Amino acid sequence: ARALTLQPHAHTAGQAANFAEAVLQLAHQLVAFAECGQANCKALVRMLQVLQTLGLELPDTLLWQLASLSAQLTPTELLLVLRSLSARCIQASNSTDMLAAMATRSLSRLRSSRQAWELQAVCERLGLELGEVE
Repeated sequence: ARALTLQPHAHTAGQAANFAEAVLQLAHQLVAFAECGQANCKALVRMLQVLQTLGLELPDTLLWQLASLSAQLTPTELLLVLRSLSARCIQASNSTDMLAAMATRSLSRLRSSRQAWELQAVCERLGLELGEVE
C-alpha cells in the first residue's frame, strides 16, 4: 500500500485499479478474521488508514467491526480514529450507538481537558451523542 501511495505516478491506471481491488479484498478478509477473534482492533485501524490514504471507500463491515472492538483502543487512539471518519460512513455502517458509547466511556479516561473538548467536538461533528460521564 505504501509503495502505491508514495509513487502513484509510476503505476498505470490499470495497475492502480488492480491494487485497489486487492486492498479491498484484504480488508474484507481482515473483517472476517476479526469476526472470528483472529484480528484485533488495531489491525482494523491500520486497514482503515490504508483505505483512506488510497482514497478508497470504507467497507461498512470494517467500520462496524472496528466499532464493536473499539474497547481495545485507548481513549487517545479512539479520538484519532473518530477524527478520520465522516458522519455518513458511521451511519452507513450502523455503528453510531457503539461509537457513541465508547466515546462516552473514553471521555472520563482522557488525561487532558483539551483532548476531552476535542472528543466532544468530534462527536458533535459526527452526530454521536455522548451520554453522562461517570
